[in-house]
Amino acid sequence: MSGRVFVDTNVLVYAHDKTDTAKNARAQAVVKDLWVTHLGVISSQVILEFFTVVTRKVAKPIPSAEAHGLVSLYLRAWHVVWPTPELVEKTLGRSVQDNRTVWDSQIIESAIAAGADELLSEDFTDGERFGAVRVRNPLA
Repeated sequence: MSGRVFVDTNVLVYAHDKTDTAKNARAQAVVKDLWVTHLGVISSQVILEFFTVVTRKVAKPIPSAEAHGLVSLYLRAWHVVWPTPELVEKTLGRSVQDNRTVWDSQIIESAIAAGADELLSEDFTDGERFGAVRVRNPLA
């Protein structure tokens, strides 16, 4: 077990969006722990979605320059999964096989590629497994 924890977009967004105070507190605790342990993993997809959501889709958007600064911090401090031809092939295969969106499939395959033990998300079923990766919803 690597101890690595893949963080989906929704968890990062809640960590920085104070609209839902309960989810914000839970997400902040998770993110802080991953900063301390250096076990956080994201993908290029997650970080780009994060930027879009926090600057445009939340009730109180973060200024773009501030969000850019946050993205830079995550990119320097956390392990980042970048798309490769192999990752794209596996993503498409999972999408077809499991009848999932390509975006959900890429999250799953990125977590697997990173060797993560956990995938933190509210978009998947808590306890669901994808190979060695177990889904956990820290926001519930």
